[in-house]
Amino acid sequence: MASERLCEIATAIRARNPRLARADGETLAAFDSLARLELVLAVEEAFAVEFADDELAGVTSLEQLDAILARKQREPRAAAATAKERAAHDDAAEPLTRATDPIASPWHAPVRGVVPPLMRLGFRLRAMHADRLPATGAFLLCANHRSHLDSVALLAATGPRRRDLVFPAARDYFFSGRRLARVAARCLPLVPLEREGRVGALKRNLREIEACAARGRVIVLFPEGTRAAGDELQPFKDGLAFFAARLHVPIVPCWIEGTQRALPRGAYWPRPVRLRVAFGAPLAAPTEKEDAFVERVRAAMLALREESR
Repeated sequence: MASERLCEIATAIRARNPRLARADGETLAAFDSLARLELVLAVEEAFAVEFADDELAGVTSLEQLDAILARKQREPRAAAATAKERAAHDDAAEPLTRATDPIASPWHAPVRGVVPPLMRLGFRLRAMHADRLPATGAFLLCANHRSHLDSVALLAATGPRRRDLVFPAARDYFFSGRRLARVAARCLPLVPLEREGRVGALKRNLREIEACAARGRVIVLFPEGTRAAGDELQPFKDGLAFFAARLHVPIVPCWIEGTQRALPRGAYWPRPVRLRVAFGAPLAAPTEKEDAFVERVRAAMLALREESR
């Protein structure tokens, strides 16, 4: 049997996540990779330990996790090592300069300067309610995704906050040697993330996003997960509610209109189509269940869709 405290943590995660409704007893079979990450983080925080990636490989039950936890707690200086690692992480979150920013590129400032006038001239881009964007501090910018032009449209529409934009991007696509992807990685402030489902990789992704939030970045999320065809808002991938709750920052809904006609999926050259980017009022970090929060964000985005037409 797993410890009572471990069972309590797992039960709380099940209660918050409707997709885990079929999770039962001490098995982790119904826990997807994101729920496993949430469980591991909660256990690490509750017991002041740090799990290595290889320690979690093959773990399928709370009982197995409890055995690893018991061994970790018997290790000498485990708590001190964890405290040291957390202190190092806090130091890494100090304000960045161009010399110390891991995603800084000498191309970023010129691109930010050139993009807005080009988008206004070439696409008659109009930013609606840009005054709703928080003037300072981190927030999640949650937008629909139809085209590679979406990121450029956001750079043009976010006004003074464009200097803080970061775009989480798949390492295996944008940093793998593809020519166009290399150009995008050089010109846009991309944060490379792993697409592996392993808990260790997901923990590293979370640390990257947390570091961005600690530095006051505007973190762009496309909750549909990939470019979609048509005007309908596709079901959201898991992760929006998790990141919003974990980061404790506002969520700004956004709707981008026209990019699917200007540069549809598979096209290599854009057409001069009128673009609109509408921003909603910031939403508070979630306090309700995951599905209710996701529906609240969807509703705000769909309202902006109607307004931007």
